[in-house]
Amino acid sequence: MKKERIISPSEIDKLGNTIIYIAEHTKNLYKTKLLKILYLIEESSVKKYVRPFLNLDFYVWQMGPISKELFVELSNECPTILSDYIYFEKAMGDFGETTRIIPKKDFSDDEFSESDLNLMELIVSQFADKSGKSLVEFTHQPHSLWYQFAEREGLLRDFDLKRINTSDVKIDLSEIYRDNEELKLSYLQAVEEYETIQSLQE
Repeated sequence: MKKERIISPSEIDKLGNTIIYIAEHTKNLYKTKLLKILYLIEESSVKKYVRPFLNLDFYVWQMGPISKELFVELSNECPTILSDYIYFEKAMGDFGETTRIIPKKDFSDDEFSESDLNLMELIVSQFADKSGKSLVEFTHQPHSLWYQFAEREGLLRDFDLKRINTSDVKIDLSEIYRDNEELKLSYLQAVEEYETIQSLQE
């Protein structure tokens, strides 16, 4: 969900069906857990295939990497752009009252490549049984991009002291390849090609 561009119907469909897939393979899918799994899918796509999966922007928040637009979508009373795919139930999660995500229909793989499906299966099988709290801890590990950007921007102390819980610091996933300029350029080119294709579908 990039700023200053319209989300194409195929992007909405892929995002909606990604969430449906996660929900179908997770006993109780809460907002925090979903946001973390989506980040892990995106990061893993960059690491494994050198290309974006959903091309969402993720920011350094106290709870870990967060897509602002998706956080807002999941914090509404009802979904808006994802209203054809999911609905919400209020429930008690690891961090108090939260939102449980329920699929409205069955998963469709129309927008997914074979490698996309394999990656989703891998990440969901690895993390579906984890709690939202444990996923926050996982994304906070010192080797993680979240930690590196939070440390670089001087956010760790403020997060620890609960002075702030959000920031405008975006996680640059190309930093995965900061020591490999060739792969970094390949990833940035893949992002540009992705956005060009999606802009033609607006």
